[in-house]
Amino acid sequence: MMAKNTKKKELIFELFDELKQLDMDILHEQHGWELPQYIVENLKHEPRYYQSEAIRYFHYTQTSETFKFRKPRQLMFNMATGSGKTDLMAGLILYLYKEKGYQNFLFTVNTNGVLNKTIDNLTGAQSTKFLFDSNLEIDGEHIFINQISGRFPEFPLSNSINIKFVSIQTLTNELYTQAENVMSLKDYQKTKMIILADEAHHYSASTKKKSKAELEKVSWEKSLLDLLHAHADNLLLEFTATLDFDDDTIYQKYRDKIIYRYTLDS
Repeated sequence: MMAKNTKKKELIFELFDELKQLDMDILHEQHGWELPQYIVENLKHEPRYYQSEAIRYFHYTQTSETFKFRKPRQLMFNMATGSGKTDLMAGLILYLYKEKGYQNFLFTVNTNGVLNKTIDNLTGAQSTKFLFDSNLEIDGEHIFINQISGRFPEFPLSNSINIKFVSIQTLTNELYTQAENVMSLKDYQKTKMIILADEAHHYSASTKKKSKAELEKVSWEKSLLDLLHAHADNLLLEFTATLDFDDDTIYQKYRDKIIYRYTLDS
């Protein structure tokens, strides 16, 4: 009986490889970009080296000449369980607020347990789980972090970061309906925002389906992509520890979207 070939296919992630090379070139040619003090000083936990590196790679996609004409708008942070994905999100929120002027952030996940924990992490200033410094300050100005329950403010205060927390199930249900104090897709078209999609391995149902009819059905994946394209400046940042790269459709979907990988054997 012929032995079964158990050799795993080599995984190539074009964007991640390009960023690693860019990082090496920059470090070789000049002093590399360091995590700004406004991030370090305003986070409860000192960023770990790989969290800093992940933000640095993201910075390259926003500022490097290499990405001038092809700004990636959907990015995946493939980070191991326990690696501090929410701390990374907190750092990215500060970066995007300070460097890019984003004030509206939408966090979504598929379980209420993770949703409630993240509300404490990112907006619960009185909670011991709060990941920002209790006196959040940038350029001498106090920054307020607000939890948004309905619509994002049309004219947000300049020193405010607004975060809306909604389960992916509720988000999908509301997106295609018109109701008072509920943001439909039409409402989101007026709002420049960052979408933070946690446990993102759950958002590929459409990718796995083959028929066009199934692809066109409303799904969590379609909701996120419709939100991404609702405004020209929106970014979709996905986070998960679990991606099934043995499934070729998943691998093809993310091979050019993974911006950073941190696995247990890294």
